[in-house]
This record gives sequence, C-alpha cells and structure tokens, in this order.
Amino acid sequence: MTPARWFFLAAGLCDAGTGLGLLVGPGLILRLMGVASGPSDPALLRFVGAFVLGVGLAYLLALVRPPRPGRLSAVAETTALLRFAVGGYVAVAVAAGTLPAAWATVAATDLGLAAAQVLLLSRGFFDEPR
Repeated sequence: MTPARWFFLAAGLCDAGTGLGLLVGPGLILRLMGVASGPSDPALLRFVGAFVLGVGLAYLLALVRPPRPGRLSAVAETTALLRFAVGGYVAVAVAAGTLPAAWATVAATDLGLAAAQVLLLSRGFFDEPR
C-alpha cells in the first residue's frame, strides 16, 4: 500500500471512528477528546457525528474502490476544504468565547490536517499511477 493510501486509511479510520462514537455515545467521545464542555444537545452532537462519519467514509471509500488516476487527489481536495471550514469555524467560536477553549484541539486537528493535505497535494503525494 502506498504512503498516500496509508494516510487515507489513518484519517478515514480516525474520522469514521470519532463520527460513529458521536452517534452512539456523544458524551463519552467528548470526554475522551477532552472537550467535555460545550454543546450538550445529543441530537446536535449526533448530527456532528454523522458529518464526521461521512468525512471518514469518504477517505475509506476512495481506498476500497479500484484505483483510478485523480481519485485520491479529488478526495484529498474535498476533505481539506471541509476540514478548513470546520477548523476555521471552531477556531473563531473558541476565540469568540462561544465554545470553551478545550475545543481548540478540534480546530488545530482539522486545520493541521487540511494544511498537510494541501501541502501534500501540491507535491503530488496523492497522485496515483495510471
């Protein structure tokens, strides 16, 4: 398996696992993430979980489909955009005081992975041979 596929596997399993956990046991997952304070509405947290699960499954779906030139790059571009949007929102919400400071770890993770994906995309890391 190529390094790009390992990256997708790790990111996909992390997001899919977190998303599934937020769907099944949102309180426990938030405590494990160190962000026990913040939104407490289970329906809202499960909605976030469905979104995070979807992002994780996007990475994993790209792995189980037959390799095709451009597929990993397209998924990396899309998930980087989603991560920038989520990370940016959470960073602003933490700065504005509408989310507790512990949520900064979520912003840092999403913004860091988005930046890494953009850098790796610019270097052709996700290009697969024809």
